[in-house]
Amino acid sequence: MTPSAMQGRLRERESPFPMIPVDEAIGEVLKQATPLEAVTLSLADIPLGSVLAVDVTAPEPLPPFPASTMDGYAVVASDGEAVLEVVGRITAGVDPDSIQVSSGQCAYITTGAKLPQGADAVVKVEDTAAVDGEDPTTFSAEETSVRILKGVRAAQSVRPVGHDITEGATVLRAGEVIQAAEIGLLATVGVADAPVIPRPRVGVMSTGDELVEPGEKICGGFIRDSNRATLLAAVASMGGVPVDLGIVKDKEATLKGAVEAALEQCDVLVTSGGVSMGEADLLKPILESLGTVHFGRIRMKPGKPTTFATTSGGGGDDGGGGPARPRLVFALPGNPASSLVCSHLFVAPALRRMRGYALPDCMPAQVDARLTAPLRLDSVRPEYHRAVVSWNNIAGRFDAASTGNQMSCRLLSMKSANALLCVPRGEGELAAGQQLPAILIGELPPPSGVSCFHAKAVALATGKTPSPVSPLAAAGENGPGGGGGGGPTGYVSFPPSPPAERKKGGAVNCCGKRRGGGIAAGATWRLWKCVLPRAQQSWTHAREGVRTHVNACLLTVSDRASQGVYEDLSGPAMRQVLENKAAVKKWCDDSSIDLVLTSGGTGFGRRDLTPEAIRPLLHREAPGVVHAIYQGGLKFTPLAVLSRPVAGTRNNTLVVTLPGSVKAVKENLGSMVPLLPRIVNLLKGNPC
Repeated sequence: MTPSAMQGRLRERESPFPMIPVDEAIGEVLKQATPLEAVTLSLADIPLGSVLAVDVTAPEPLPPFPASTMDGYAVVASDGEAVLEVVGRITAGVDPDSIQVSSGQCAYITTGAKLPQGADAVVKVEDTAAVDGEDPTTFSAEETSVRILKGVRAAQSVRPVGHDITEGATVLRAGEVIQAAEIGLLATVGVADAPVIPRPRVGVMSTGDELVEPGEKICGGFIRDSNRATLLAAVASMGGVPVDLGIVKDKEATLKGAVEAALEQCDVLVTSGGVSMGEADLLKPILESLGTVHFGRIRMKPGKPTTFATTSGGGGDDGGGGPARPRLVFALPGNPASSLVCSHLFVAPALRRMRGYALPDCMPAQVDARLTAPLRLDSVRPEYHRAVVSWNNIAGRFDAASTGNQMSCRLLSMKSANALLCVPRGEGELAAGQQLPAILIGELPPPSGVSCFHAKAVALATGKTPSPVSPLAAAGENGPGGGGGGGPTGYVSFPPSPPAERKKGGAVNCCGKRRGGGIAAGATWRLWKCVLPRAQQSWTHAREGVRTHVNACLLTVSDRASQGVYEDLSGPAMRQVLENKAAVKKWCDDSSIDLVLTSGGTGFGRRDLTPEAIRPLLHREAPGVVHAIYQGGLKFTPLAVLSRPVAGTRNNTLVVTLPGSVKAVKENLGSMVPLLPRIVNLLKGNPC
């Protein structure tokens, strides 16, 4: 039976619409949503987040001439260290074709300027000096010679023609999302106007006799309309052009006329209220009379009565009476929290699709987060639980804290919420520590205190003295940046200090001996907190207890790296190999470190003492892993036998020593990766 309030005053006591799963509802929405026709806009008018409609190629190379990357002197590199005659001065934007540099000569040049004829390199100002009799601290336009203190090789400090972009190269492709850098690229290749998919116009309408405007006083049975303001703001944040359609009373003719008028001017209509089972809930039958209702109930909490329909709209997109393109209508529940949750789950993907996003990119970002407190389950419907998700830098994971009372009417439950926890239906409750998928609907908060990679900057800005023992301070002074603490991968460089054994729920350091006991004082201690990629899977069908990602602790042992003589490359190489291997997607995370890898100190040198330092820490050795490492290395070089790897377990953690060579690290990990998923799961008591 099809519901229709139009045919009389009788109302159904049970909805005739089947209750469908959320994924089926989202799939139907994306099926009906199609990208809008492209429009050409000037760069200044292109909204960030727009999608490019055509490929863009470079009409000429960049740079179009050999250009200096330094302020200095254009020289003939073979002259080396010498006193050279200054034959000219070249600044950016000046054509130096009249200047010829020969052996024994040079020309002063600024960054970005065109190299003069004859010159093949640039010596930076800092590597030059005034000749005898001139002020050694300055240089002027009158200088006639200069002393080159440090020779350069040919092409040094010179960007050749096409170094950045070659002629004819495709710099942007149709379908790419335009952000600030993309705007810059368009300008770089001479594009002043670009065809992009426009933002859809989204009308927002509140329905109900009980509603008054926010600025009005309330009395009797009236309440202020909060949904419209909320949804207008949400639509703007989702990339739509919000259109305020006001409040419409629960009168059949009035409501139908308002809906028809809205569809004349908007690509999408979002309403709130009027979709439940009450006598005044008129929207579903009105939408049936105007088009097709694709679903009228969803198996979810909150938002069960959410309704989605398409109508033919009125006239063509250009207003000229051409073929009508279908309009989308989202009739959301009247409860404030329900309407906002459903806008994120259904309206946002539709708007992304209409803006030209590829289908996989229409879905919101998602992370796995661990509950900080128990969560009661609903036995009938899966729940989208409002929560605040933050990055726990110490444990290397995302934590999720509920916003409290989740009643559909309680808009306060959305305050500060940046995620919707995907809670399966069931009996009882989920314990604290349970991991759930979290759909991100807002920004992640910055890490607090020394967990923030730039906590030192914050401390200095507030006039405080940064902690000398903070991981951040050490990373800032001794190690390269790497997003430490701001996301799912982090890089922290610790100062030389006695490493502690890891404690459950506490800070984690790499395994090793105290200073002087095998790993030399001054060695570099580096901790990688890697939440590695996990296999995409349905959260309702995930196998309980099976690990899907891993925390890996990486230790680089090197006096020279700790002193800054050379850059540590083995640690980054290990992370890159781990992150790119599909096998590690079977791993999962808890508060401990699953895998410890050391790099360096495994050779025959007198200071190569890593195996001696690690072996006493192991509870059980793993000779099979060592054998696999040897086999893998011998495929590339017979010198692999000169390495002295050690592998074994301490408690539930696998420890493996690797060489310091980047190439050897990749080769060794290639041999180990097929073994790691089973090892880690067995150590955690989870049979693969």
